[in-house]
Amino acid sequence: MKYLSLLALLLAFLCFSARGQQKIVVEKAGQGGKKELDFSKIRSGIAQNPDPVPGLNDDMRFNQIISMEILSLEGSMVVEAYLNSTNGVFGYSGEMMRVGWKGMAQTEETDHIKFVTFLPNADALMYTETPETGKIAAKMGSGVSMVSAHFDRWNNSQMFWNGARKTGNSRRWPYEQGLVLEEYKYSSEGKNYTFWMHDWGVMADRPLAKNYVATAFGVGYLYNEKNRHLFYLHEISDGVNGIAVRNIIPLDASAPKGSYLSRVPFSGQGYKPMGEYLAKELALSNAQIDENVARERQNASEEENAELRRIKMQQAEKIGDISENLKQNNGDFLQTSDLADLAKAYTNPENQVSMWQIMDLQFQARNEEIQNELSDRNLTPEKRKELNKQKACLTNQQRVLETFRTREKNIKKKYETGDPDDKQADEIGTLYQQYAAESAKACPE
Repeated sequence: MKYLSLLALLLAFLCFSARGQQKIVVEKAGQGGKKELDFSKIRSGIAQNPDPVPGLNDDMRFNQIISMEILSLEGSMVVEAYLNSTNGVFGYSGEMMRVGWKGMAQTEETDHIKFVTFLPNADALMYTETPETGKIAAKMGSGVSMVSAHFDRWNNSQMFWNGARKTGNSRRWPYEQGLVLEEYKYSSEGKNYTFWMHDWGVMADRPLAKNYVATAFGVGYLYNEKNRHLFYLHEISDGVNGIAVRNIIPLDASAPKGSYLSRVPFSGQGYKPMGEYLAKELALSNAQIDENVARERQNASEEENAELRRIKMQQAEKIGDISENLKQNNGDFLQTSDLADLAKAYTNPENQVSMWQIMDLQFQARNEEIQNELSDRNLTPEKRKELNKQKACLTNQQRVLETFRTREKNIKKKYETGDPDDKQADEIGTLYQQYAAESAKACPE
């Protein structure tokens, strides 16, 4: 199905979690038509009225390229990204990804990526082109975008500014008369981070919006709302992994649209929203969903055993509830082309509750069937032994089910007051994996 193949294509790219420390190497000014940014113009550039955040079919506007060196246990690489310092949007072209990330494992699907843009709320816009699909645009809501937004969350919650402390160490970049970078330390969840930043002082001419962040993979510009100071974040390190700026390249307002150094290096115009592209597929999917629910209800109504009929009717109704949510998700996706709407099938709390209930009803139904079979006085000893073994297995599986349902409730209760680091989804995902393993072990051979 083109529906599944296109989803695989859109999820085939990798976004880094970028932190670290390494030697700074500054590119020579003017090399390859590039030039270094005039830092004296940074304040006025950032203080301008921000460019609008782009939609799926809009022009992607930026004002600089940040060249970065990323260091990890696997090695180092130099990558580039476009950044709009006025609104916090950043992105990269498919060519930037393939050239800069050539040390990383690539897949055939990444060859079809034309551009990826990340919005300030961590949503992503992705543009692909293949001979089979043509030009397709999709949105990936922050729940599925894979973008690492940990540093942005620290700033947005004021956790970073409340915990960051100067060490007193400083250095200059990119040369002896360059910017003064000061060292800051920050600890989070047992890890210690080092930041090198330049403080531009109070933005008295135009204080920036609260929690202002304009970064590419974590480096760039941020605003401390507590003292109204603008900072340039140059380098982040956790002692093992890290990222540091090599060069900042201003973009040319006169460069042709779509060119490397243009203020508009890419446009979403002419790309078909993914929801529109998959409209017929989703209509067929909805029809199949209705057919499956009707079959479940018909089979339940034809059950001769009254207790089994009651259980199977409850199961059919729960499947119907989930199916209606799935159809609603499909309808939302048709309008938004946002993969997060499709992901709601797995994150919807109502669906999660219904799935536990359906599994419990399945156990109840099978247990009732076994009881009916065991009532047969003509059973052979071997068959009776096998059925009793199955019954013990069901008892164990139901016990495991109740244990994990309780654990899920406790996880959700823990995050009732908020989840600033988006941990709940990961914990519940891990819980489901653990349940599958424990349920399998409940029935030893």
